[in-house]
Amino acid sequence: MRCWLGLSLALLVSSSLHAAVIHVPGDYTLLQAGINAANPGDTVMVAAGTYDSLFYPPGADTTRCVAYMKSGVTLLGAGIGQTIIDAQNQGRGIHCYGVATGRIQGFTIRNSFAQLFGAGIFCTQGSSPAITECRVVDCGDGGIICTYSSSPDISYCSIIDNVYKEGGGLVTEDSSSPLVRHCTIRGNSAPSGGGVFIRSQSAPVFEDCVIDSNFLTTINGSGGGVGIRGASPTFRRCQITRNTSTGPGGGFDIRDEAVVVIDSCAILDNTAGSGYAPGGGLFCELSALMLTNSTIAGNHTPGTDELSDGGGLFIFFADESYPVTIRGCTIADNTTKTGGLGAGMYLFYANATIDKTIIAFNTNGHGMYCSDSTPNVSCTDIYGNSGGNAVCGNDAGGNFSADPLFCDAGSGDFTLRFGSPCLPGNHPNGASCGLIGALGLGPCNSGVGGGTSEAGVSLSARAEPNPFGAGTTIHFGIDRSGPASLAVYDLAGRRVRLIQRGELPAGLHQAEWDGRDDAGRPASSGVYFYRLEEASRTRTGRLVLTR
Repeated sequence: MRCWLGLSLALLVSSSLHAAVIHVPGDYTLLQAGINAANPGDTVMVAAGTYDSLFYPPGADTTRCVAYMKSGVTLLGAGIGQTIIDAQNQGRGIHCYGVATGRIQGFTIRNSFAQLFGAGIFCTQGSSPAITECRVVDCGDGGIICTYSSSPDISYCSIIDNVYKEGGGLVTEDSSSPLVRHCTIRGNSAPSGGGVFIRSQSAPVFEDCVIDSNFLTTINGSGGGVGIRGASPTFRRCQITRNTSTGPGGGFDIRDEAVVVIDSCAILDNTAGSGYAPGGGLFCELSALMLTNSTIAGNHTPGTDELSDGGGLFIFFADESYPVTIRGCTIADNTTKTGGLGAGMYLFYANATIDKTIIAFNTNGHGMYCSDSTPNVSCTDIYGNSGGNAVCGNDAGGNFSADPLFCDAGSGDFTLRFGSPCLPGNHPNGASCGLIGALGLGPCNSGVGGGTSEAGVSLSARAEPNPFGAGTTIHFGIDRSGPASLAVYDLAGRRVRLIQRGELPAGLHQAEWDGRDDAGRPASSGVYFYRLEEASRTRTGRLVLTR
């Protein structure tokens, strides 16, 4: 055994010592020539510049590409915007076929197109390289496509303004399960699943991602942000914001016996279509859903069809075979059409479980509406909904109707003030439910952010640009001299960055936030709040950071 371990170690050391660095264009003028010369363990270092030479890959594939990857090779560019792979709308950018290992880092991949899988990055037949710090932009046949058991680790990437047949930004299908972390998927379009499309027994995991401003290109399409069919994805700490569907599911559209986990996410400001378009934030049909610790707010269903309801959520069919659980969520400020029904949520043949959830201030309909449904509802606060605050289904105890005391719902801050009935120990009628809703104490409380939640008319603040990537400027004004502070908080009310604190003269001021926390680390893409405090007055606004 010792001899075998010694030999293995020697081989490993020898392999690392003999790894080569191949320079393009220093050693090879053509990018593909450098890749062809590489062996497993080698690095192909690609200098700044644009690489656009297309060729036919090995085998019977008739779609050209700029780069055909090898397994075990690192393809290293000089950085986003510096090293550019441009397919000139005549083929794929990077083609990975059976690339079990390897790395792609530091590229902009753009202008890819072909009639079949003409993606910026195409991973097929078990291709699972690490793809990091890349931008995939303006591709006409998909941003990144993962098919046939391909599960790359995709991190710190921007997938922007791509178009495809399904899933403009990212497609994962045929038992592919990529890990997608700290990525921004924005401005993509498709007939369904504008930003992301997941199907065919795939089980991807999304963590700390922003899926923003994606949209659909056909009438009655579904899933403006994310479309899911017969798959088992997981979403953790993601922001699904400002997506638009022409049919059901402005943010999420979940169907065909899918099994979906959504935890600690924000589903905000999404819109379903104008005809049959239920579920502004999320539509779920004949699928299992575990939705926990998430905020569903500002979503809208303006459709004219009689079932175009569920401004926040529309759940269609849930039972033992397709269990739906909504626990520890905040469902607020969603709207449905004039004369609508379930502004917060609509349950249609859906015996779901709803627990420790706030359903508040939803307009043009009930907080929750049940049609042929008997959900089990417990420890839930239903308040301030224009169509009514009744618990429909089975009242399992601990439910009440009281103002949840959000810090600043008008600015989209749904954290809680001291004294909120949704905080542990404050529940009416002696109920013992723990925290109700997705968010705890907010920065409007003394000891966290100081001050009160009342904003004086003479206190002003705004941020430009917003959304932003590299940095934003917060412009603010105070009408009297004195101590003031400006800080940024995350959705859970934790301070991310103290930008300014001290004595300030009356007048107009401005301060920069570079998207970093107090320790100087880059903050993840997502939704944040800036908070200006002066004496007993505060002003709060929302920031969207996209990397």
